[in-house]
Amino acid sequence: MEVDWVVTFKVYTCLHHILRESVSESCTELIVAKRRKLFSSRFIAPRPSAAKFAPMVVTYGQYLNRLCESKLDIQYPPLKNNLNNPYANYEKEFPHLFLKQSTEKLFESIPSLATTLEVLLRVKF
Repeated sequence: MEVDWVVTFKVYTCLHHILRESVSESCTELIVAKRRKLFSSRFIAPRPSAAKFAPMVVTYGQYLNRLCESKLDIQYPPLKNNLNNPYANYEKEFPHLFLKQSTEKLFESIPSLATTLEVLLRVKF
């Protein structure tokens, strides 16, 4: 039987992959809608041996929560657009995500991206 933090970390990793690589809008929307419950900072390490890993799991959860908020704010990261070739047109279309935005929305996006990056950099491995 695996310790709680390992299971939690594996679930977070799978959900992160879905957020980044999914072509299913409904699946991504479900994760975003349930983000507070999924990525709760109330991770409890019941075993003393797991206590040293709790900060890593908590900060990873905070990062994923913030990533979901970015997805709500500015649709970042964007959905892959083709099940057979997820990266088809991705490089061509991704920069236009920001080019199509109004100046006001673009300036609102910068703090969202910066905060997401800031939380990611706090992850303690």
